[in-house]
Amino acid sequence: MKKLLLILILTFSILPLSKADDIKVINNKTYCGFLKYDSGAVFRIQTTFRINEENLVWGNYLLENYDRDESKETFGDGEVYDGNFYKGKFDLKNKNKFLKILWIDDFGDGYLNANFSSDFTEFNGEFGLTSRDGEWSWDGKICELVSE
Repeated sequence: MKKLLLILILTFSILPLSKADDIKVINNKTYCGFLKYDSGAVFRIQTTFRINEENLVWGNYLLENYDRDESKETFGDGEVYDGNFYKGKFDLKNKNKFLKILWIDDFGDGYLNANFSSDFTEFNGEFGLTSRDGEWSWDGKICELVSE
């Protein structure tokens, strides 16, 4: 009986750790996707997240301003801007895979709220600027990083 009790205690004490460790799969992964504004403007974006031992998230992204000319099919054909993420944290309650993170780049600063798929292969999120109202979409699927 004592062995069974010990096994149950160990099992339940390990479960919360494995849930938090699940998010480590996004460490150094790149997601290719799009920023979409209400105006109809769409920009290609490559998003890379990093996670430290305390499960805090940071990273960077490359945003491409391109004119949708058919000759510009690959990432990097247009003007590329870089930005940084900081102060990111996952909400792991109720089986959520929800990331809140801040960003900063040449255009301003703001937030990204991203919902990840169960296997972390993709996310759909909303982002906005700190300086003004508005919320737009930001998505991504795991891909190979394309150089500038």
